Amino acid sequence: MLYLYRTLWILLAPVVDIWFLARLYKGKEDKKRFMERLGGYKQQRPTGKLVWFHAASVGESLSILPLIEQLLNNHKELNVLVTTGTVTSASLMQKRLPKGAIHQYVPIDFYFAVKSFMEHWQPNLSVFVESELWPELISQAPNPIIINGRMSNRSAKRYAKHKNLTGFLFNRIQLILAQSEDSYENFKQVCDTPVENSGNLKFDAPTATFDQESMDKISQILETRKILVCASTHQGEEEVMAALHEKMKKEIPELITIIAPRHPNRGKSIQNTLKTKGFNCTLRSEGEAPENIYIADTLGEMGLWYNLAHVVLMGKSLFSGGGQNPFEPLKCGRVTVCGPSMENFKEMMHIFKEREIILQSENMADIEKDLVYFLKNDKQRTLAEKKIREKMQNLGGATAETLNRIEDFLSSI
Repeated sequence: MLYLYRTLWILLAPVVDIWFLARLYKGKEDKKRFMERLGGYKQQRPTGKLVWFHAASVGESLSILPLIEQLLNNHKELNVLVTTGTVTSASLMQKRLPKGAIHQYVPIDFYFAVKSFMEHWQPNLSVFVESELWPELISQAPNPIIINGRMSNRSAKRYAKHKNLTGFLFNRIQLILAQSEDSYENFKQVCDTPVENSGNLKFDAPTATFDQESMDKISQILETRKILVCASTHQGEEEVMAALHEKMKKEIPELITIIAPRHPNRGKSIQNTLKTKGFNCTLRSEGEAPENIYIADTLGEMGLWYNLAHVVLMGKSLFSGGGQNPFEPLKCGRVTVCGPSMENFKEMMHIFKEREIILQSENMADIEKDLVYFLKNDKQRTLAEKKIREKMQNLGGATAETLNRIEDFLSSI
């Protein structure tokens, strides 16, 4: 199977080249560091044991920060390498990784790129976060384990159906720490690897931070406004949210809507699209003041917007996108509304709904109703925020359990 996979990579190399160049052009790859995606490096490997964590994007990256901090506190001689695949997550990791931890972009899953990466960094333990099962990375990684493992029912059926093709991946993995009972059962169904249910690391992640000076400045401007934050939006949603803003403003004249796109480099394009449709909007990246619809197209400021918000509407949930992670706004104690499409976070949504700390609306009329209710009713919103904070504090413990298992592995290698 691995031989076939490598052959396909060689055959598809011209297509991959075009795909990679397109991503560079669109700003989805870091032009200054793109050689890292090909197995290159700028930093030298430190001496001593090195634990390599691979986290795909922002949510996964943030979830392992407390774990890395505790690991380095317990083992002063240890080195940590963190790889991610997105520009946004790379920016966050460079700002927030503790001393003793290094960030690098993950190489594309091509034999020679991965080989170069492994030969340089020579990790002693390879830790994959959630569901990042790249065949080449797994096949070359020393002592691979999965933490915060997530496997949906749909993925489990697919893996089980093609077990003869995917079995080699799980045969390489030495331990899987699942994030929930459902994922635990699904992993057990598709592989013979030891599986444990350690809980969800994201529930232990710290509250999103913000720059106090920026908070003070923007709070002065918006002190009398009701603030709706549309978080991690995707193409096609911004027009709907802008139209929703204009409609709600008839009931809430002091409303301001902050649109924070999942990919901040789309900011100017979003502004142009909204302006052609008659919406008045300003850009954060150009230093413009928030007025009516404010496009927050900057990196690393989601903590600022969540802490400013009265209510948060999650992006990628309005149509069929599968949703974005609602954990961060809930951790900040914010009333959070999702659309009907949250399939990518089914287990998390089940936990939040069970505790009655999230709202999921099935259509735009219900979304509008929920938003207006909590934007207008300060007393009910304050009570809801108190409940959200209390319930979120009670979710946790996965970091300590995961740390213990990683330390067990380190002592044996």
